[in-house]
Amino acid sequence: MDQDRNKAYLLLVRKWKHDEDVTCAQLAQVVSDSLLIKIQCASTITNMWDIIITEFNRKGCMVDLHQRMMERQVSKMDDICTHLDDMALTYKGLSSMGAAIHDKEYLSMILMSLPDTYTTHLETLADVAISSGRMFTAHNFISKMTKLTDK
Repeated sequence: MDQDRNKAYLLLVRKWKHDEDVTCAQLAQVVSDSLLIKIQCASTITNMWDIIITEFNRKGCMVDLHQRMMERQVSKMDDICTHLDDMALTYKGLSSMGAAIHDKEYLSMILMSLPDTYTTHLETLADVAISSGRMFTAHNFISKMTKLTDK
């Protein structure tokens, strides 16, 4: 009786292992190379799936943060320095998550977030950039904008 149970148990374990190997192989075929590198060291399919879920949740957070950054607007009554600090903090947060935003896109987000009342300041900064013969980075823009609003 115990021997029959042992055989049945061993057959079930063998089938379980086979099914897990097949599932791992199927998963490896459909995920990206970068994700495959992250899941290849997982010991079980459950661990692999947990890594995949974590990765996609992280990417979802990045997309949400990026979208909120793009939609952010400062009103005439808000403190521009606080707004620019928030934008810089969000930018750093996205960068630390691995979501690199190019400087031109970041600068565009900042410019689009400012109210029309800052047009004069923006024109002044654009004139300075043109006359100096170099482009402002987003960091330079934030520094100059902060100095202009402190005056």
